[in-house]
Amino acid sequence: MAYQFTHDWFSHNIENWRRWLAQFEGKPHIRALEIGSYEGRSTTWLLEHVLTHETSCIECVDPFLDEYYSRFSANIAPWRQRVVLHRGWSGAMLPAIAGEFDFVYVDGDHRPFAVLSDAVLSWPRLKVGGLLIFDDYLFVPYEIDPELSVKWSQEQALAQITKHPALCPKTAIDGFLTALTGQYELVGQGYQLVIRKLADPGTALASLTSTA
Repeated sequence: MAYQFTHDWFSHNIENWRRWLAQFEGKPHIRALEIGSYEGRSTTWLLEHVLTHETSCIECVDPFLDEYYSRFSANIAPWRQRVVLHRGWSGAMLPAIAGEFDFVYVDGDHRPFAVLSDAVLSWPRLKVGGLLIFDDYLFVPYEIDPELSVKWSQEQALAQITKHPALCPKTAIDGFLTALTGQYELVGQGYQLVIRKLADPGTALASLTSTA
């Protein structure tokens, strides 16, 4: 199929995704949540290789601005009946989404507070045993270090993240993981990071707010 893609920020993840998501491949009733879909490169890959059963689906949260919404729509057209769109900013869309998901992909607004918000809002919707994948764990904004977009180095990226923690997703993701200590298993860590949900204590957690 001839897709309408203008960028490829995904293909380098495929080897890891095949391994991480193998447990869901071809199975019925798998439900995925994608926060940040852009033109649908990761969306279509999931539909072609993982969410292949006719009862499986993906829900996509994205503002879908005019300049790329038409390309996304054309790219997912063969599976349109199994793609649910939530067109808007994730902070407004996620609280209204019902039900549970087998895996969640966070790839929306890369500012730390936005990443943290997406993680916090999506975690309760992830099944115990499900996977949460963070894109761009070691992302550094172009404005901080343009050379990293040409020749990426983990050492240089970590150095810049240390200098500019308020501008990089790793800050939010690390804080989120610290708050979830004991509730997840680290499945993979590199430029992306993926965890498996082990527990959902919910209301079993004692409140830290006095009701006296």
